Amino acid sequence: MRRIAEAIGAALFIVGLVAGPAGAHSAGNTPASNYVSRVTAIAPPTEAFAAKTIEAGSRIEITWGTGPDIVILDYEGFDYLRLGADGVFENTQSRAVYVNANRQGSAPIPEGLRPEGPPTWRKISNGRVARFHDHRVHYMGAEPPPQVRQSRHRTHLVQDFSIDVRRAGVVHQVLGSVRWIPGPSPVPALGFGALAGVLSTAAIVLASRRKRFGMALGGFCVLLGALVSVDVVHLLGIAFGVRGGSGWGRTLSIGWASVAAWIISVACIAALRRRRLDALHEGP
Repeated sequence: MRRIAEAIGAALFIVGLVAGPAGAHSAGNTPASNYVSRVTAIAPPTEAFAAKTIEAGSRIEITWGTGPDIVILDYEGFDYLRLGADGVFENTQSRAVYVNANRQGSAPIPEGLRPEGPPTWRKISNGRVARFHDHRVHYMGAEPPPQVRQSRHRTHLVQDFSIDVRRAGVVHQVLGSVRWIPGPSPVPALGFGALAGVLSTAAIVLASRRKRFGMALGGFCVLLGALVSVDVVHLLGIAFGVRGGSGWGRTLSIGWASVAAWIISVACIAALRRRRLDALHEGP
């Protein structure tokens, strides 16, 4: 009984430690955020290209379809990216190439650039899709805007954005918005978790008092297995929900603590199934 009680307490404590960071997992250097960016329209409408935000607004994706090349304009209205049948090119004279190097816009800008002059195109992809960071499509402030600070539990329009795309002499605007979306209340999840823990513990204790240790250990294994399964689905959903790169690589980089906990928990369950009670101490 003492070992089972200690193991349950330790397991719940570890799950609490892992679940805290898990709720703030991010991928591809995209921080977890309540700000949601969406492309709402292209004006004037066209079927020559499509646009959408990806990675929680950290980047925008523009896909060339057919016809003449399209040119994405930078913050100053100069040529920035070119997409067409030959691939994707960037104008190394545009300051946006360097400003967009990171989310904070803090990368150094080379001296002597002439973005107003003829573009200097450098091929960066053979595909027809440009995925790039753009500071217009996410909120740059260090603190929430005033309307959010006044009422965090409500949805707010934080800002609108517009990115110009030129095609055959016509400038189209990729229009969108950034909104603050309040997160769900943690009370139901915490209440459900607490209830599940109490009921599981009660069942294990009852089985132990009736000398049914096999049932008690089985109940603990089921509880631990359920916790691991929930964390596996949560972490893999985040790691594989981002375009580009390796999902398995992201799993290890953002969730190495969870992966270690999975391995230890599986080893603990296997030992308990062999009736090794020392696993109640070693597993957690």
